[in-house]
Amino acid sequence: MNLAQVAVQETTSVLMTIFDSKQLYFGTGFLLKRVSKLAQAGFTVFKILVVLNEKIKHTHVFASLDTIQSMHRSGRMNSIGSIIRELLQIKSSLNMYDGNTCTERVRTWKHVINHLIDLLRTFRPYEMLALLHSDAADWSQLSLQENRNNLPDTEIWLAQIYPLLDALIEPRLVDFTGI
Repeated sequence: MNLAQVAVQETTSVLMTIFDSKQLYFGTGFLLKRVSKLAQAGFTVFKILVVLNEKIKHTHVFASLDTIQSMHRSGRMNSIGSIIRELLQIKSSLNMYDGNTCTERVRTWKHVINHLIDLLRTFRPYEMLALLHSDAADWSQLSLQENRNNLPDTEIWLAQIYPLLDALIEPRLVDFTGI
């Protein structure tokens, strides 16, 4: 049985509802921020769930890794594939939408960033937008400045993914999340 279902069954002091946000980290965070505002405005749980289901349809996560070394180390990619991808500078681009994930291959880091920004433009407008990174603060700020005219006209949060994760994931991970 799912851990969330067990928690709901064992909790009797408050009303709990299980809800799958179909998102990753900041996508879920943006949805929770919306829940907080709706609850403060007096919305019922039912109305909040209706709004959340609509917001999921407008929540996108676009991410890319500079290298695929961790995939090779963990056994998810063989040595030959890893070497070829590194030599040809093939980067992985991940798109998460409504609980579905697809990956694309893009050559060179510069093309990856242009690809991510094109995806961002495709799905605007955004209420909230975040640029998350791993060990790439300087690059992220510079990228925002250089591409500001191509990005949605909204406040963009810039944040480093928890530093402990930097040791577990690739250098220069970049993630745009928008709702």
